[in-house]
Amino acid sequence: MGNTLERKTFFGSCHADHDGAGFALALRRAIVPPEAVPEHSHESAHFVLAIDSGYNSAAINNRERNAPMTLVYNPPGTMHRDCFDEENGRFMTIDIDADLGPKGIADPFIVDAPSARFHSGRMAGALSTGRVDDVEFEDMILAVIADLKTRPPEGQSIPSWLATAREAMADLANDSALQIRDIAAAVDIHPVHFARVHREHFGCSPGTFLRRHRLAQAMSILADGTDLAQVATEVGFADQSHMTRAFRRDFATTPARFRRAFG
Repeated sequence: MGNTLERKTFFGSCHADHDGAGFALALRRAIVPPEAVPEHSHESAHFVLAIDSGYNSAAINNRERNAPMTLVYNPPGTMHRDCFDEENGRFMTIDIDADLGPKGIADPFIVDAPSARFHSGRMAGALSTGRVDDVEFEDMILAVIADLKTRPPEGQSIPSWLATAREAMADLANDSALQIRDIAAAVDIHPVHFARVHREHFGCSPGTFLRRHRLAQAMSILADGTDLAQVATEVGFADQSHMTRAFRRDFATTPARFRRAFG
């Protein structure tokens, strides 16, 4: 394949794909051992949604950030050896035609915008069902690209108490009895102020962050065939029905159907 890969070419098997309106999407599994992935680039700009954890990217400087449902943007020509720690990691790719790609972005980076991650997850879910609406997909992809232009300046600081609260939510997310007021009390901040400042900095409510964190963990656990009721309990949902409702809300599919998409 050489050092520059053509459009829609990745080191992964394709399990579902769709091509239209200047974009090409695919659900894939890594099929090359990480040590065998050569340094390479791609002709086209693209996003990678790492569904499973353990994805190492030129855009990820902090090892702890390669969590499940990490969204990475790579400009065309970016030289990298992006890969999972192990084979079989699941990911979605979004290739962008040259005339639609964002201008003025030369380096890869993590896309943290909640709306971009939400739209990406929803596209992955829809691909897993085989029900793709071209206009809906085009609208979501354009929204993801637009989020690249609205990313916060590098080094933008957030209140230390808010960083602590986010870490606490992630650490305690598997407790189904956890309430936002518990996190606010732990950092000695009024719940209303906590919700307002969280939205200002991250574009979503603390509850939305908590739900999406649980869903990201569920996505990763689904890969190993764990019973769905057990997955729900492990990641902090009240029960399997609760997890399924959240899955449908964010990903437009069910956990069982998403798992079947990868065989």
